[in-house]
Amino acid sequence: MKPRNLADRPDDKKSCAVWTGTQWEIWPVSAIHPHRKTVIARCHECHGPVLLMNASKDGRNDAHFEHHPAHTGCSLAHRNFTGTKTQHPLAVSDPTKSERLAFTDYISDQAAEDIIGSVKETEKEGLLLARVGQGAFRKKLISRWGNCSVMGCGPETALVASHIVSWRACETNEERLDVNNGLLLSPNLDKLFDRRLISFSNNGALLVSPDLVPSDAVALGICAGMQPRLVPHGIVKYLARHRDGTEWCEPPIHTVTLVDLLLRS
Repeated sequence: MKPRNLADRPDDKKSCAVWTGTQWEIWPVSAIHPHRKTVIARCHECHGPVLLMNASKDGRNDAHFEHHPAHTGCSLAHRNFTGTKTQHPLAVSDPTKSERLAFTDYISDQAAEDIIGSVKETEKEGLLLARVGQGAFRKKLISRWGNCSVMGCGPETALVASHIVSWRACETNEERLDVNNGLLLSPNLDKLFDRRLISFSNNGALLVSPDLVPSDAVALGICAGMQPRLVPHGIVKYLARHRDGTEWCEPPIHTVTLVDLLLRS
């Protein structure tokens, strides 16, 4: 099983909507149950609060969610459904900025394996390594880029093999290993890109989220004119998906100061 696009809503309670730090994604309950104490989840239909239930030991019930409290205006309530869909009166809204911790940074290997699905052991190892930017995925990015895809710097050991469409949100395992779904980035760019505070247009132009304060952007080395040194045709579709659902604006123009000149001398 894997996270689904919100447009592809399941018709059962085996998956629910989960806040992943920047957006809602549909995840299998079996994958997020280990994180039930910290995850922000809701019904993907009525947006109501839910209880995450683990699979029963006798195998009779799969992992699923239950509305908490019950809501008769949701078709997933089954017998209690009135026939008219309505939003839950206690609907879970987007978290505030202070609550937007991405639990996906800390998902367990077991949760990752639930997302991968049934694959050969050797393939599973490669996919789990790709999740943390290692293994064959990293080697392919180093072979393509050599150093940071944007800044052209190293050292290689400090660079991060970053997925464009996040590992968890890939539609197939092939996408998780696709060199076109990756950039080799310095740590600060990787974290900003992963949190969707920066992105790139189809021609590589840098884009910035309005949530990134201009002074912070400059302090982190973000400025107009930054872009990947090349934009292979294969990465364009991934960049489009990375930008989807977020507003973007032009980056701040970095003004050269005396300190900059001294640092360069």
